[in-house]
Amino acid sequence: MQQLDIFADSRDVMLRNAVLEELQRRDGDGARTALDQLATEFGVVVLSVQNLAL
Repeated sequence: MQQLDIFADSRDVMLRNAVLEELQRRDGDGARTALDQLATEFGVVVLSVQNLAL
């Protein structure tokens, strides 16, 4: 049984990691979806990036 790590397993960290994973895969739509979910759940201010070449 794996011990719960409150830092690594917290919801906001999971959502931030999801954004980074999508960016690493160069999936702009997936990154936007993950970022929107992060912003919705945690009130994160999202900066708009225009013409981002992934």
